[in-house]
Amino acid sequence: MPGLTKLQQQFSDYLLSRNDEISACIVDDERLNKHTRLEIYKNAYAIRLKICIETDHPVLGKYLGDKLFETMADDYIKKHPSHCTSLRDYCNDLPGYLDKTEPFTSTPILAEISAFERTMLDAFDAYDDKRATVEDLKSIKANKWPSIKLDFHSSVRVFTANWNSVESWQALKNDHAPPGAIKGTQQHWLVWRGVDLLTQFKSLTNESYIMFNRFESADNYADVCETLLAHVPEDTISELTLKYLFEWLNYGLIKNISIDS
Repeated sequence: MPGLTKLQQQFSDYLLSRNDEISACIVDDERLNKHTRLEIYKNAYAIRLKICIETDHPVLGKYLGDKLFETMADDYIKKHPSHCTSLRDYCNDLPGYLDKTEPFTSTPILAEISAFERTMLDAFDAYDDKRATVEDLKSIKANKWPSIKLDFHSSVRVFTANWNSVESWQALKNDHAPPGAIKGTQQHWLVWRGVDLLTQFKSLTNESYIMFNRFESADNYADVCETLLAHVPEDTISELTLKYLFEWLNYGLIKNISIDS
């Protein structure tokens, strides 16, 4: 009889690849032979993985419908045996699977919906940072404003959609029929975990996306304003940037405000 570590490895190999070396260590009983007994564990394991997919991607399931979702889940489990220590990470490859696997690859919005759901999960599970406040910003002297830098909360993500995936997700989440899949102008969405610990998202205007990217790239306020000159009238920059700064602070998107030395 192999040692415990070897037995565990053999059993794992059976679950993940159907290598039945473990069967030599299993005995028949009066009701079931050893192969049937092993198959019970194999099926139970697959059911748990399927539940994981259903839990992480409920709206994708609604979009696909029960039959197609079952087909997708069975094939994903077959092609992507779990090598994760936590079920939390098991579906990380699902957007890529949908993007490359027929018949799903012919409907690109499916991969986007699954990627959006994973972005929401990542935001929810992010580290619980402190959050800067409007009062923190107001306390900075005017002559220091050009040197302001921002650190965003760990939960903040940007999701980029080429299809109307977020609108479809919203419709299905609210038990409405989704709109037809439409590929349009690329749209960026901010995703974060709010102060109420609920995951939230908001579409970004072109100007707010540029502003966010520059701050995220460690530019200071003066650099951000200079970049915006190519996109908006100069006399609107102050009002525009203040609007987004206050909005981000009220949403809890900013972890820290610092002064560039």
